Amino acid sequence: MMVIFHFFYDLNHFKLFETGIRKDLFWTIWPKIIISFFLISVGLNLSIATSKGINFKTFSFRIIKLSILALGISLATYFVFPGRWVYFGILHNVAVSSILAIPFLKRPIISLLTGISLISPSLFLGYKYPFISLSKKPVDHVALFPWFGLVLIGIFLHSKGLHKLKMPNHKFKKYIRYLGENSLVIYFLHQMILFPTIYLISRFL
Repeated sequence: MMVIFHFFYDLNHFKLFETGIRKDLFWTIWPKIIISFFLISVGLNLSIATSKGINFKTFSFRIIKLSILALGISLATYFVFPGRWVYFGILHNVAVSSILAIPFLKRPIISLLTGISLISPSLFLGYKYPFISLSKKPVDHVALFPWFGLVLIGIFLHSKGLHKLKMPNHKFKKYIRYLGENSLVIYFLHQMILFPTIYLISRFL
């Protein structure tokens, strides 16, 4: 879903195809849906990975890896989009949320209530949590709050066995599973491939 979104975003950015991506309601809602699924899955995966206790060596390595990837995105966007660089995108959020989620991992009900409490003011009242901001809107921004609430809801859903639901047998099942298991790598790499490719195409059209 994110690959498709960024494909059309890049087409619009290089003026190859007008998508209305910055003003149409559909393009505003779609990335929020993608982020929501992604962060809920973060909560689920955290719970699965720590179901037998936290291996702090493995956990620390995961946080370091996420932080390096997030830093890479910040540096890349700083040079490609000066003034609109990504200082706190989805990977930054996942790294910080993973740490903040530790006290909630064995407390699913508290996770659910806290998650709902964080999300509700923004969802129903339009409240914006105070956060660092630049003069121009970054190309990607996923503030810690209220989005951390979805990670907590993912932890609760794990306690209800959502991760045990079986996929229906389908010829594409193994490919879908592969994409799910490698979503972080795909997220990090897809724009590194799409953006320069579409840029080069735009130079010759």
